[in-house]
Amino acid sequence: MTTKKTKTPTTLRNKRSSLAAPDRISTFHKRVTLGFLAISALLVLLILYFSLAQVKIYLTPQITTLESSFTIEVQTNSDKVLAGTKIVPGTITTTSFKTSKTFTVPAGNEVAGIARGQVTIINNYSRNQVLVRTTRLLTPSGLLFRLADNVNVPAGGQVTVEAYADTQGPEYDIVPTKFTIPGLWEGLRDYIYAESYEPFRGGRRLEKTITSEILEKSASEVVKLSADEAKNKLEPNPDQIILYALDETTWNSDVEIGQTTDAYQITAQTPVTKVEFSRADLHKIASAELIAKTPANQQFISANFDSLRYELQTVDEQKKTATIVVYLQGRSASRLKKEDLNIEKIQGLSKTELLTYLQSLPSIADINIVFIPGWLKKVPSLPNHIYIEIIK
Repeated sequence: MTTKKTKTPTTLRNKRSSLAAPDRISTFHKRVTLGFLAISALLVLLILYFSLAQVKIYLTPQITTLESSFTIEVQTNSDKVLAGTKIVPGTITTTSFKTSKTFTVPAGNEVAGIARGQVTIINNYSRNQVLVRTTRLLTPSGLLFRLADNVNVPAGGQVTVEAYADTQGPEYDIVPTKFTIPGLWEGLRDYIYAESYEPFRGGRRLEKTITSEILEKSASEVVKLSADEAKNKLEPNPDQIILYALDETTWNSDVEIGQTTDAYQITAQTPVTKVEFSRADLHKIASAELIAKTPANQQFISANFDSLRYELQTVDEQKKTATIVVYLQGRSASRLKKEDLNIEKIQGLSKTELLTYLQSLPSIADINIVFIPGWLKKVPSLPNHIYIEIIK
């Protein structure tokens, strides 16, 4: 059996071949394109890295507290602060403040006294009866009293007069009673007699005697009161500084030691020397003193006037001058400049290495480091991508 071979026409083979070639070419082109894109993306990332990568370093210099204590002189004959000196113009005046207070004497010891009261002389006889001063009156219990005045008691009438005890003693503080008159003829005593209608008082009393202790205690209180009033009457002025010196306070009393009384008055007098000068003048001198105290490697920042203290030391009445001790605090900062940092030493450091390096510098108090972008791990190598800011 004979097999016939069919020949494919040449034109047909060429056609199939031309159809497969474009597929191979298309795959190659894709690979080349993807590679190009990858390289381009890498280049873009590198460009972005070098153009955007940066680190910002914020540094706060070390702050130091300054202290200064100095003396200024207030002069009344000056009208301005003298340059290069610690002399300020001001006023010096002396006034006196007087204060008085009345005290009651504290209850003292119980002592015997002369009891006194009123008696009514009754005359039931037919003729007038004259009784002289000191005429005796006798109580039923035998206590003797005497008339304080002469009296003439009319017949059938009566007269009221003061009577007093013959001796001291609390037993003479008697209740109302009837008195006989021993000096009269016995037959008249039933007709002429005396009666009291109110109790007698004075046989016992509290003796309020002024002692040195009482006066000294009261005087001490008034002296303090006088000094306090002197201070309160010195009106404050926010623009002025007012200092004062209280001279020795003197006092006197309207009673004497040993005197008996219910009340007495103490008067104290306090001389006050007042020194007044401008607060602005003092601030000016105080700030200059702090600046002079600032070390060469530091920079003066400010004066803390809340810490300002002053005390009057001496006053010269004749020269009209006063010396005042002043104390003040302030702040200074280390002279830190970004140019002082060695950029070459921090290029390429990690954040931890950078922080360690900066903390080794004694003039820095606080550090804040910001990497941009956030995923950046090291300090850029380009100096102009390292930003340093000093926080004042």
